[in-house]
Amino acid sequence: MSQHTSSPEQREKQKILDEVARSEPFRELVRRRSRFVRAALTFSIAWFGGFLLLIAFAPDLMATILVPGLSLAYLLGFSQFALVWVVTWLYIRMSDRVFVPLQERALLVAEEVAAR
Repeated sequence: MSQHTSSPEQREKQKILDEVARSEPFRELVRRRSRFVRAALTFSIAWFGGFLLLIAFAPDLMATILVPGLSLAYLLGFSQFALVWVVTWLYIRMSDRVFVPLQERALLVAEEVAAR
């Protein structure tokens, strides 16, 4: 049986990746991005779950007509689309202000490590 051995070039690339992964900018990037995604996902699931629970257990409330042709159920249903746009906008905003600067700092670490 042959055993897979990596080339010196592959080992060097892995060493760089490992060092970048241990760097503070990269760890902060992963931490901040993960925190945002978890919060956005939790809120989105709760909003949709609340909508489904209201549909299932409060049909009379959801049948409330707000204006002719628009019930509370339709309004909350359409709010799901608005939620997607808001979360997308927030992610882009966080990316520009937080994630990209951290990514650039992590790339500098990678360049420094590769230059050694």
